[in-house]
Amino acid sequence: MQAVLFKCPGQEWYWLGGMTLLERNLWLLEATGVDSALILHPPGDTLPPLTSLRRKFRLELYGAAVEVAATDPLAVLPALRLELRQPFLFLEVNLLLDPRALETLLWQTPPCFLVMGNGAEPTLAWRVGWLKAENWPLGNKLLQRAGRVSLTSVPQYHPGLREEVPPYCEKISNEKDLARGWQLLIDRTAKRPADVIEKLVTPPVENWLVRKLCATRIPPQLVTSLSFAMVLAGALLFYQGGFSLAVFLAWVSIVLEGVAGKLARIKLLASPVSSLEHLVGFFSVNA
Repeated sequence: MQAVLFKCPGQEWYWLGGMTLLERNLWLLEATGVDSALILHPPGDTLPPLTSLRRKFRLELYGAAVEVAATDPLAVLPALRLELRQPFLFLEVNLLLDPRALETLLWQTPPCFLVMGNGAEPTLAWRVGWLKAENWPLGNKLLQRAGRVSLTSVPQYHPGLREEVPPYCEKISNEKDLARGWQLLIDRTAKRPADVIEKLVTPPVENWLVRKLCATRIPPQLVTSLSFAMVLAGALLFYQGGFSLAVFLAWVSIVLEGVAGKLARIKLLASPVSSLEHLVGFFSVNA
């Protein structure tokens, strides 16, 4: 399976959650089974570095200086006829895409487009195309012949959070969109609070720390380890009678545990400490 990502003239390589949206989408595409990606960018542009946490992509990456019109990106398909040999996904680089929306689209038979709103309306803006290699001669006529899947029809159950959360598919084109994107990332990575403290006190601190740490190479595993260290220090203080500081350290460990989970989900990483996460949690609670 292939993917074609395009960047239109005048756009930037927007960063969100510690990486460019290009890199974020490449990680999502790799996770869904894409094995090669063609990145189209305006002549004179250069691809940004793909270096978040020094991970390496398994999929093959190709860059090409090709002019793609923002008003009619599908018109570029005939020029790519030699590159399109498999079913492929076609999407804009600066797209904040929910993995559930991508999975739902891939369940459909190509050609099909992910659209916003009611999929029955003929003039809806599309966000992602799921196309066949032989569709390239049609260009923008594809929209008249292809199927449609609406974002509103994407299942709302989020496996990572184990609850229903509305899916998203946002086009990022300015600073206001970036602010909206950050809010979506934070909201869609936060497990729903169990008590008043988790609802009102810890989220602002967690979210501030997550935004700071996203810009660094600090991995979630290190934050989890620090959280466990706070637990052990707090348990020792409880044992020795230092209750005030012990309670504070216990609260800090809860905050850091939340930060580690959010950081891992935002950076599209495995859960902190991998299979040891539940074991660490068990000892933390009992300590």
